Amino acid sequence: MRITIFASITLLFIIVSLGCSASHEVDKSIVLADVGGEEIILKDVFENPSFVMIVENLIKEKIIKQEYKARNLVFDEENMKKEWDNFVLSRAQGDEAKLIEDLRNQGVTVLFMKNQVKLQVMFQQLINDEFPVTLEDAREEFEGNLQANQRMYAGKVPEKQDNPESITFDDVSEFVIDNLKQRVLSKEAQNFIDLLSDEYENKGWVKNYVKPLELKDLTTIKKKEENIQEVDASRIKPAEVKRTHENKSEEKKETEDEDNSDKTSNDTPDEPEEDNSNH
Repeated sequence: MRITIFASITLLFIIVSLGCSASHEVDKSIVLADVGGEEIILKDVFENPSFVMIVENLIKEKIIKQEYKARNLVFDEENMKKEWDNFVLSRAQGDEAKLIEDLRNQGVTVLFMKNQVKLQVMFQQLINDEFPVTLEDAREEFEGNLQANQRMYAGKVPEKQDNPESITFDDVSEFVIDNLKQRVLSKEAQNFIDLLSDEYENKGWVKNYVKPLELKDLTTIKKKEENIQEVDASRIKPAEVKRTHENKSEEKKETEDEDNSDKTSNDTPDEPEEDNSNH
C-alpha cells in the first residue's frame, strides 16, 4: 500500500455514498477537478484500476483483523514501536516532526498512518503464527553456512568484529531469527492473504461485496439491509489455510511410516477428528 492509495480512500467513500442514493443512479459526468481547463469526471474514477484495488484492500484489512482476533493473538507493542521508528527513518530520516508535516500536506493523519503500521504488525504476527520460525530452524540456518554468516553478522557483535570466526549462534540468534522471519514473510505473504480471502468468501463471511466487474456501473450498489447480521469475529475460528510447516511434518511422517511399516501396530487408535465448525 502507498500513500497515494491511502489518500484516495476519502474519494472512495464519496463515490460509494453517491452510489447509495435513493434512485441508485449516478451521474458519471460529475466534475471532480478542473486542471487548466481539462476536467476530471466521475467516469474517469470508475475506469481507474486503483478504485478496484482500494475496495479489495479494505476487505483484506478487515480479514486480517478478524483472523487475528480469531487466533487470540496478543499484539506486539515492542514490534509496533520498532516498525514505526523504521517508517519514520525511511520517510523522514528519523525526524518525526517532518514526517507529520509531510503527511499533513498529503491529507493523511498520523493516526491513520499508525493504524496502517499496526495492521502490518498484526499481519506479521499472523504469518509467524501460520509459519512459525523455531530456534532450531534459526540455528540450522546459521550453522548451515557458518563462515559466511559469521562474516555477515560480525557487525552485530562489536567485540568480535575483528575475529568473526569466534561468533557463535548464541551471539546472534535474535538477528538470525528476525531475518528468517522476514524471508518467510516475503515468501508466504501474498499466497497466505489470497487463501484467507478465498476462505472468508467461501464461508460467507464477506457479504455485499461489489465485484470488480460491477464497478463500471454503481447502480448495483444498494443500501445495507438492516436485517443482515454482522459477523462476530470472536466466534470465527481461524481459516483453514494450507500450512507449509504442517506439510513438511506430514512428508516426514509419511517417510517414517514407510520405513517402519513392519513395526506399525494395527491396534493404534485413530486420532479424533478436529472440529472445523466456525460458529
